[in-house]
Amino acid sequence: MKKYSKGKKEKKGKEKTQKVSKTRSHEDRSKGKAGKGSSSEKEVIRTEDKSLRGILVVLVAVIILNLVYGLFLYSHHEEGMGMMNMTIGATTQELSALIWIADEKGYFADNWLDVEVRPYDTGIETRDALLKGEIEIGDTVDFVISTMAAEKHDFLVVASTSRAVINHITAKKSRGISNVKDLKGKSIALKADSSSEYYLGRTLILNNLSIDDVQIVHAHPTEMPDMLAAGEVDAAITWHPHNYDIAKRLGDDAVSWSAHKGMALYWVIFADKYYVHNNPEKIDRLVRALIQAEDFVEEHPKEAMQIVAKRVSNDPDYMQYLETVWDDYIFEVELQQSMILALEDEARWQVQDKAADWEEIPNYVDIIYFDALDTQKPGSVTIIH
Repeated sequence: MKKYSKGKKEKKGKEKTQKVSKTRSHEDRSKGKAGKGSSSEKEVIRTEDKSLRGILVVLVAVIILNLVYGLFLYSHHEEGMGMMNMTIGATTQELSALIWIADEKGYFADNWLDVEVRPYDTGIETRDALLKGEIEIGDTVDFVISTMAAEKHDFLVVASTSRAVINHITAKKSRGISNVKDLKGKSIALKADSSSEYYLGRTLILNNLSIDDVQIVHAHPTEMPDMLAAGEVDAAITWHPHNYDIAKRLGDDAVSWSAHKGMALYWVIFADKYYVHNNPEKIDRLVRALIQAEDFVEEHPKEAMQIVAKRVSNDPDYMQYLETVWDDYIFEVELQQSMILALEDEARWQVQDKAADWEEIPNYVDIIYFDALDTQKPGSVTIIH
């Protein structure tokens, strides 16, 4: 019995030992699995850290490359890349508003143009400056363009930037003038070769008079207020801002009429033909900047007037006057078929009434550069071409 009991105890002891061993083996395996799991998680974390570091490195590299490329473009002056230089001649008139606004608001620089804007009193002076090579881009009135084309100068019109009805005849009441017909036999000051000649001629014809019925005195617009005040002439025809100076000088003795009779003038941007063809990227950038200026006028008319007033006149009261005549202008970058009709009409008048040296009416479509506006603002081009 004792022997049996001892064997039984030994058997139970062995079973107990085996159970403990199994338990320990199970725990060891569990620990091993747990150890393996921790190692995998660490590997995942390490992989994620490496990925994040890689992304950061790429982002930093992209930023550095962009900065380097931007500096490269800024300092590079080759065609189509970096800042490009341009010299523009603009008049100290409201008609040149889009150029002055683009300059003031930084739109030229935004389009990678380093522009020098040179001021001139009239569009005739910008024409002369361009023909002498003093400027690369000019702005002037359609009448000047009509004559230049007839005289076969090599140039192109890039766009018109404003339409306006700003030519006014101002006369002295004290000289017995109360309407246009009273101008017969009177002396009238005007700028030679300017649109004023054309608009005076039209106004006289519409009132059954001719240019031979008046005495023409050629004068610069800045001289006209003093000439009228001194009685050297009976009347004058000119445009804003000179109309303001004349009216202010004459006071209650002034009487004035519009010389347009429903026909607006066009203010245009033009350049040497070879310059335009050799610098299409510059012209594109110029047009984009002017379109931005056009949008600014539409969205911020008050500030636009303030910018223009500052460039046009030193008179502190001029802003108040400008507000009364601002609606005489439409500031749009465009190429309208009606401009071609105006150019043709001006050419015919010069041949018939002014006895111009040329007789052939040019094909004015040939002096238009369409590429920039066709690309930048196609809806604004209505000229058939």
